[in-house]
Amino acid sequence: MLIDKLLFHGLIMKKHEGDGNSSAFVLILVTQRRPNKELGKHTESACTLKEKMNLQEEYVHLVSCIGNLNEAWNILHNVKKSHGNSLVNPAFQFALIEYSKPYKKSYGEVKRIHKLGNEHIPSKHLDLHNKIINARDRVHAHSDLTVDDAKVYVSNTFYGKHVGIAKNVIYDTEMIGEIDAIIDLIEKSLDSMYIKVKQLESALPVNS
Repeated sequence: MLIDKLLFHGLIMKKHEGDGNSSAFVLILVTQRRPNKELGKHTESACTLKEKMNLQEEYVHLVSCIGNLNEAWNILHNVKKSHGNSLVNPAFQFALIEYSKPYKKSYGEVKRIHKLGNEHIPSKHLDLHNKIINARDRVHAHSDLTVDDAKVYVSNTFYGKHVGIAKNVIYDTEMIGEIDAIIDLIEKSLDSMYIKVKQLESALPVNS
């Protein structure tokens, strides 16, 4: 019985350390040697621990998302008060990037990928939300060539070969006219997130 207990504790440690081969071997050995109620209790305990860690990670992610939206909200309010400042354009772009973070992949330790869906977005602002995410992906955080729709023109001139490019002119702040709607989107989304974070806090078990 002592050997069995040591093997089971070795299973828990090895799985935590990521030694997949060793933990699989021990699991087979324990289930063959001790298929009784005591093993079932240990398994239940391990599952509960994993669920607790997953819940904690979900909570950390959501709190981080709330921080991102609050940062975007704060920047946008400062943009509104800083008309004519040369930093308005880059600040507005950064606000949109900050807004988008919760809706992009965040890699965790327990759960591989965390990413918010549309559950906190008010239906009246869903099109605006999608527009912001699309602008972030194609313009603000990346330089998407499909947006430029560039054409290369090559010609021979008296001075030699001439190569030129004709492409779309991209205005990085074309959405700044919708700043009030974006602020309202953020505020409504935060209202929903605050409710969810309270639910997660209630569900979190007390640390032993």
